[in-house]
Order: sequence, then structure tokens, then C-alpha cells
Amino acid sequence: MTRKAIGIVGFGRFGQVLHRLFKAGFEIKVSSSTYKPGDIAGVDFASLKETIRASDAIFLTVPINKMGETATRMKPFLTPGQVVVDVCSIKEYSYGVLKKALEENEVHIWPTHPMFGPDSAKNGFQGLRWVSCEEDIDVGRVQPYLDYIDQKGLAIVRVSCQEHDRLAARTQGLAHLIGRVMEEVGIERTQIDTAGFEKLIELKEQTCNDSWELFSDLQYYNEYSQENEEKLQKAINKVFSSLNAFRDTQGKR
Repeated sequence: MTRKAIGIVGFGRFGQVLHRLFKAGFEIKVSSSTYKPGDIAGVDFASLKETIRASDAIFLTVPINKMGETATRMKPFLTPGQVVVDVCSIKEYSYGVLKKALEENEVHIWPTHPMFGPDSAKNGFQGLRWVSCEEDIDVGRVQPYLDYIDQKGLAIVRVSCQEHDRLAARTQGLAHLIGRVMEEVGIERTQIDTAGFEKLIELKEQTCNDSWELFSDLQYYNEYSQENEEKLQKAINKVFSSLNAFRDTQGKR
């Protein structure tokens, strides 16, 4: 049986992770505005047209705010029956943009969210999670990719786009917020770090290795994010208020 072919559009840090994940099981072409053929050994760079025309499934690893622009550029090259895979951290927004932009192309849009990045996957994929939103797609269309992901040891989590965004605002969104705050505080490793402080350092390093563009997109395009931001702000204010009240009862030291 001929191997399925995958196209990756965008080749930043996460596009490179996906290439590493899928290269053993699929033929892969990559469209990148940064690299040209021959720049990286083992990576088959091609034009956007060549990448799309050669692929059964096209994985879009572009910033959330560039999703509409990318879909418009892809439209002339898509053929009915292809699978367009959205791997953004926000599902409702990106799926809505792709569905509207590509409706006439008769392609199958698969909203997913690999719950890992370059740092968390640096030692392999075993035990990591891949979110698959399947409410509007024939699962048979994406089963070869799901089977491969499963064989690589990833856990497949099936939720709706709405439920994903609601949960992600409290997990990924808050983690990135706290990581950025820790960077602003300027925390660094010391010779007396506790285990809890080491976790904070790891959180800061992992989240702040991602771009500010990703961080701001996470907060802006997820409709549940602002509510959680406000809850975090209120919680911080409450803790400091209680601490200051305690200090007032103790008097001067």
C-alpha cells in the first residue's frame, strides 16, 4: 500500500516537531517562507502549491492570527477530499475561520491540538496527549493518522472544540500567564531551590521559550480566556489583601 502523504505548511518550532513525529510513517513535503530546498538535511521543502498538491492531509502550523490568510493562499491548490488539519491551541476560532474560507473546496477540516511543544517533546512522544475534535468529520478520513499517533505512544483525547477551549483557558492559558509573570518577576535558579521553586522555573522556561505572538494569541482568540484572567487577578489581589491584613494585626517588627 502506498504511504499517505502529509504536507506541513509553516516550519517554525512546532512544525519541526510535527515533522519529527510523522517522518517515519509518511511522505512529507514542507512549505516554508523561511527555508528553501537543501537548507535542512532530511526535510523536503517545496512551494505551497507543490506541498498541497502532493498531500493527502495538510497540517497548518502557522500562528492563529495567520490562519485566515493561510487558508486564502491555499484555496487555489486544494482538491475535494483532502484533509486540512488545524493544530492551533484554540479550536473554535481557527475551525470557524477554516470552515468559512474553504467551504467551496469540499475538503475535510480536522480540528486537533497536540498537547505538547518542542520542550515537552524533546525526549520523545510517549505518554503525551493529542486532542482530536471529531464532531464534524468522518473519522475514517483521519483514522490512518490517529492510528499512527496511537502507535507512537500518544494518548488521544476526544472532546468538542468548545469543550477544548473551555478547558484550555484554565490549563494552557493560565500556565502561560503565570510563566510570563514569573519572567517579569525575574526568578532564576539558586543553590537552595525547593522542589516547588524548581517547578516554577521549569514553567517559566517552557512557556517563555514560545513566542510572545503565541502567548497573546492564546489569550485573545480563546473566548474563555478573559474570564480566567480576571479570576487570576482577583485571586492575587485577595491573597495580598489577606497578607496585608495579617501584617496590620502584627504591628511593626
